[in-house]
Amino acid sequence: MALIPRRLLDTLDVLFGRTPPPPPTPPVGPVATPPPPPTPPVGPVAAPPSGGNNISVLGNDGMIDRNREGRSFVAITTILLSTVALPAIGYAVIGWPGVIIGLAAGVKLVFYLAPRFIIDVPQAQIYVTVNALRPFFGLKGDPNVVYGPGKHLAYPWETRRVKGNLSGEILTLDFTDEVPGKNTKLAIKAKLQFRVDIRIASHFVGVDQKTIQGGIVSLIKAMIGSKLAIMTADKAKKDILLINSEVFAHFGITPPPTMTVAGAPAPAPATGITKSLRVTELEEQYGIEVVAITIEEIDLPERVQATRDALDQAKQVFKGVANILGTTESKLRHRLDSKDISLEQYNSAVESFFVQAGTADMKVTSFKMNNMKELGETLARLFGK
Repeated sequence: MALIPRRLLDTLDVLFGRTPPPPPTPPVGPVATPPPPPTPPVGPVAAPPSGGNNISVLGNDGMIDRNREGRSFVAITTILLSTVALPAIGYAVIGWPGVIIGLAAGVKLVFYLAPRFIIDVPQAQIYVTVNALRPFFGLKGDPNVVYGPGKHLAYPWETRRVKGNLSGEILTLDFTDEVPGKNTKLAIKAKLQFRVDIRIASHFVGVDQKTIQGGIVSLIKAMIGSKLAIMTADKAKKDILLINSEVFAHFGITPPPTMTVAGAPAPAPATGITKSLRVTELEEQYGIEVVAITIEEIDLPERVQATRDALDQAKQVFKGVANILGTTESKLRHRLDSKDISLEQYNSAVESFFVQAGTADMKVTSFKMNNMKELGETLARLFGK
């Protein structure tokens, strides 16, 4: 057996399978009683870690439409031609010495070609080759050939490329966007999780992050935007679980138990019957299955939040100035309008407010007014006319 090349044995294994060795014969005589299994610990049991093969590869190689019989025929024919035809030709030319020479040459040829006949795909991977004869002869149909995890026979003329090696595990794409909300824009932070569908993995070859962003992510943004258009920032933050549940239902995904809330739509069945047609079309186009879409955060954009914070601070300063001057905010506005309180008195009260607040080292010039017109415009922005 050691004289047969390892690559040839691998080819024969894939062609015909290898019969596993028989189980060892149990010993004769009394058999020792195995020790009892350990008692399981009391209390909660840690869940298995996420990732790895338990979430990898949607489906298996048996789901792929591939001409397996044709590949077996080509491999067997090549072996027979190499190990039978070449010795026969050698015998016809120089007799029995030609048989030995032809057989040696045939085995050498099989040994050389064996790697071209075998595709060995690791676990959690999908491999896509190109049947070079299709474009060469102008044949119709997809030239891409998909292989799942394990060893498989291939045509020796299939082209193997680095970009054809695809991950079968769940991939995550984080994205952010600003969408119109009620009265203001809202900033969302979300993530899309998807994996390659082994049945149509050839569609995923050449698909990059920009492609996913322009298709699936754009659809997600439009769907989320339609939900947030009638919501204020506070309501959107409060209802983020409900919004997530509605997004899951739109994409035909069963939400996890932690996302099931009152008022949320019913989870979609595993067959994806309620999945929107557009989602199905995009998944088919890109060769993927959407696993999850999660809105992680909804908030005001930074510039809007900064403006709101500045207005809130200005209101607090005005309230503090009113207290220092011994009046209320509404009365202070009236007294400023009637010029009962001068601009100098107002600016002096601003300084006193920051001193009493223990923030005298702050830059208070932005809260002082240069003239009564500027003060009036500021008050109008804070409280309206």
